[in-house]
Amino acid sequence: MKEYFSDIRGEDAPAVREVKFNGKSRKVYFKRITAGERVQLVSGQKVQIGTKSTMEMDMGDLLKNRHLLVRFSACDEQGTLLFDSVAEVSAEPDWLVNQLAAHADAVNKDDDEPGKS
Repeated sequence: MKEYFSDIRGEDAPAVREVKFNGKSRKVYFKRITAGERVQLVSGQKVQIGTKSTMEMDMGDLLKNRHLLVRFSACDEQGTLLFDSVAEVSAEPDWLVNQLAAHADAVNKDDDEPGKS
């Protein structure tokens, strides 16, 4: 699956940043996280919605649902799904999965004309 997006993914080389502290600096490299790593980062975190009537949501579950949406929705021109599993989706870079999920949202929103957005 990685080769399908290879032309838009670009180079996955780590980005260099300078970290400064106490008058000294050091170059540090950062890689883009995968979508699966993002799920691990937010799993167990709870969000409170509302002030009087509250509800807790597991942010990891929310992201897993986004990955499922991409798994079920992203396809080629013939309608063949691009991903065979949620694990394949989760292995992609987080920024890519976020964009795919946004497009899947737009295509799958409730409206009178399916596929128009």
